[in-house]
Amino acid sequence: MMATLYRAATGLAGPWLERHLERRAALGKEDKARLGERKGETGIARPSGPLLWLHGASIGETQSLLPLIEVLRRRQPTLQLLVTCNTVSAASLLTSALPPGAIQQYLPLDRRAWVERFLDHWRPDAGVIADSELWPNLLLATQARALPLALVNGRLSERSFRRWRWLRGFARRILGAFAVIATIDEAQRQHFLGLGAPQAVAIGNLKAAAALPACDEAELARFRASIAGRPVILLASSHEPEERLLATALAPHLTAEIAPLLLVAPRHPARGDALLTLLRPLLALGGKLRRRSLGGLPGPKDRIYLADSLGEMGLWFRLADLVIMGGSLVDKGGHNPIEPALLGRAILTGPHIGNFADLYERLAEAGGCRILPDAPSLASAAIALLGDTGARSELAAAAQRFSQAEAQVLDRSLAALAPILQALDTAKAVHVIP
Repeated sequence: MMATLYRAATGLAGPWLERHLERRAALGKEDKARLGERKGETGIARPSGPLLWLHGASIGETQSLLPLIEVLRRRQPTLQLLVTCNTVSAASLLTSALPPGAIQQYLPLDRRAWVERFLDHWRPDAGVIADSELWPNLLLATQARALPLALVNGRLSERSFRRWRWLRGFARRILGAFAVIATIDEAQRQHFLGLGAPQAVAIGNLKAAAALPACDEAELARFRASIAGRPVILLASSHEPEERLLATALAPHLTAEIAPLLLVAPRHPARGDALLTLLRPLLALGGKLRRRSLGGLPGPKDRIYLADSLGEMGLWFRLADLVIMGGSLVDKGGHNPIEPALLGRAILTGPHIGNFADLYERLAEAGGCRILPDAPSLASAAIALLGDTGARSELAAAAQRFSQAEAQVLDRSLAALAPILQALDTAKAVHVIP
């Protein structure tokens, strides 16, 4: 019943979805020259031979797939790869990061005619989807084609889980599209099983196997020279109103002659203008409020710097003496701490970490992070750690040890993906021309 209603609603929404794409393109949120791909159209021919389709929605998901892509191509050099995403920034990353010969496309919006056009053209022999991309029309279409499909890095936010729980019968049907569901932790495994998934296995987060986030070494040197040895607190991937909450809590500690620099890296850099207005009252603490998007460097008297840029988290993590993970002071479920952990940074987080609860709990048990109840507690802990080099170093070293052990997730992923890899081997035999 729900599948029929969903298909009917998305079918009737075709004209609205086309206008929606055009509006997004006008705002720079879609690639205007490639809007056809968002409707399942393409000018690229399907390559001959077995084709593996992989999908990650945005930068985080696509980055988590790159180590898997690398090892799969190494094992099968002739394997054809189709990698899709939803965002312009992820497409830009994939264009430079994919191995030679791999095809990058945008995934069509979830309208039945468009996803079927996509699948009919590319005819993948198997598929791997990252994270929580549960598009009903797409998954129902893969089921109809008996396409072997895996979900890796499987996770559902608490909000998504509650929403799907109201539609458990529908959830069971679309989750049945997956031959493999590999989740980031046991709590997420229980979520999927609770929604009716036929099976699920907890293997860890593929992001732990990813290469360290990129960093321009010349820019790193420029920033370090500009900061001139001051301690740096990074608020990473923040959401409204976390910047105000933390900056206000830290304000009494930012008035010293040699005060720490609060580096604010919002989850959505497009919020830069709004953040400039929001944080401007704190200029009474001294200095100016400079922005990365305008090319500014933090001055010696600046107390806050706005890192409103895309693709530079590797730079901000390396500059930081201590990282406070955003999305955790408000009900956003937190963000993945693996990257700063791999880089050996001391990590603090607020209480709202439901999206990565198991990961944070194990990281805290290993001595690699501290989970605190509110912004004042985070501010006090951050200042205390900046003044205690030994405690900060112990926290950072424990985080790095933990993340390096987690990196074995790639081997576990390959084991979980055995049915998918078997399907590719079968397809290879079928595609051979006698």
